[in-house]
Amino acid sequence: MGAVLVLCGFSTILLLAPPQSMMVLLELMPLPMGAKQTLAVVVVFNALLCIGFERYLAGRIARWLRRAKTRSRTKSRAYKVVENVEG
Repeated sequence: MGAVLVLCGFSTILLLAPPQSMMVLLELMPLPMGAKQTLAVVVVFNALLCIGFERYLAGRIARWLRRAKTRSRTKSRAYKVVENVEG
């Protein structure tokens, strides 16, 4: 979660007030204020989606995959007992 917040902060700084050295390095072009606001909303929405996924869905998906893997392993190991039959 911390990495998402750091990346969100970095993106916001680059968007709203990029240092001149970063503008030259990343070849950024000036944007109108409306476009900056739209991108800022997208950055925040994306960060919230990532945090929500990590907190609530990632664990559930991992448990679901673990159960599916366990089920497939137990099905493949279902052997029938063969008795020794003398004829």
